[in-house]
Amino acid sequence: MAEIKANDLPISWAYNVEAIERPEQFIIIHPANTEVEASLSQTQTKMMKNPRENISTNIDEAAIETAIKGLISGSQIKQEWVENLILKLQNGQVTSKYLNNLFDNLGAGNAVKQGNANAQMVRLLTLRAIFIPETLPEYLNWLNITGDGKRR
Repeated sequence: MAEIKANDLPISWAYNVEAIERPEQFIIIHPANTEVEASLSQTQTKMMKNPRENISTNIDEAAIETAIKGLISGSQIKQEWVENLILKLQNGQVTSKYLNNLFDNLGAGNAVKQGNANAQMVRLLTLRAIFIPETLPEYLNWLNITGDGKRR
């Protein structure tokens, strides 16, 4: 049953659970009792009302974060990091809201506010500008580059 519901996506299920931190990441959940079932139903109803915000919930968040951290670390770039990111972006599994949160959690917002220009932050903000084109003007401003391509 899980394979049919997953529709060629990774299969995840939980059985006999009392509580679950991120129920949206599971295809099938078998609650331990009726209280848990009611709580999960409420969560599912909330998610159904606003499905566009939850589009990123079926992705492997750890893999994306690992890929971005690897790309900004300055170590040798692994092809799997780039392939993983490209695959997730091409499949439409990643929303810009999710990416904004991820980059902010990795320090992008603070780097811009504080003018932090160490090599790791430059790479992080460069990736952010590539993956979230709306942030390009902020990135160029952070680099002190004007619209005509000249430095201020």
